[in-house]
Amino acid sequence: MKITTTLTDDQIKALPSTPIQVVPAPGAGKAIKIIAARLVLDASGGGYTGVTGASWQLISDPPGYQYLSGLVNAALLLPDGVPYYADIPIPYIEPGTSPFTGAVLGGWDEPSGLDNAGVSIADDWNGVADYGGGNPANTLKVTVWYEIMDI
Repeated sequence: MKITTTLTDDQIKALPSTPIQVVPAPGAGKAIKIIAARLVLDASGGGYTGVTGASWQLISDPPGYQYLSGLVNAALLLPDGVPYYADIPIPYIEPGTSPFTGAVLGGWDEPSGLDNAGVSIADDWNGVADYGGGNPANTLKVTVWYEIMDI
């Protein structure tokens, strides 16, 4: 399956404090496995400010807030005011918390935290405030290819 979500300028600026859902929850007893993801940022209306440390990744919606991808270094994309595209790294592999609780692999973590969880994009790097600048004409298109799995 494939879904594309277009974020507005205000949604882009708020990514550090407000994750935006890009894949809806699949229903009870089901989980989303991400196959690939791509971002297309059109900031040609004006670049963003206050983006030091900005980095985007895909996370599960509540209850788990599990990381489902690697990072895209948004700090390099946001200030220029030109169109960019970037592939979000999949799979993302990271040890779980201590004691070991599993690993994210291919956009998949422990099913218990992913039951009926949607997928959001967020700037989940601690300490980054909402961005400034931008332009109402700016957009960020997030395309996600995924499967729905029974758990």
